[in-house]
Amino acid sequence: MPERESRTCATCKVVDAHAHHIQYVALAHPVTGEGIDFSVTKHIQCCASDGCGVCATDVEFAPDSSIGDAFTAYVQAKSPEHLAALTERHAISTGA
Repeated sequence: MPERESRTCATCKVVDAHAHHIQYVALAHPVTGEGIDFSVTKHIQCCASDGCGVCATDVEFAPDSSIGDAFTAYVQAKSPEHLAALTERHAISTGA
């Protein structure tokens, strides 16, 4: 598995390299045009607890949903049933 960047979870405040849901929000300042990054990153489990349906689906289908290497490995190689659920529930195309 490639080395992952450490991130701080906006919910639990833990810094680690486990699977996170990163919600990118970048805007240009209306006067200066300078880029402003309002991105938020959360563990998938924390994001699910905060109400994200996509992350809740990931937690539901993972054989081990605790934060750790096993969950991170699973979400990088989701089962066909999991991918089908993401498509059906959230209209996410897997590209497969």
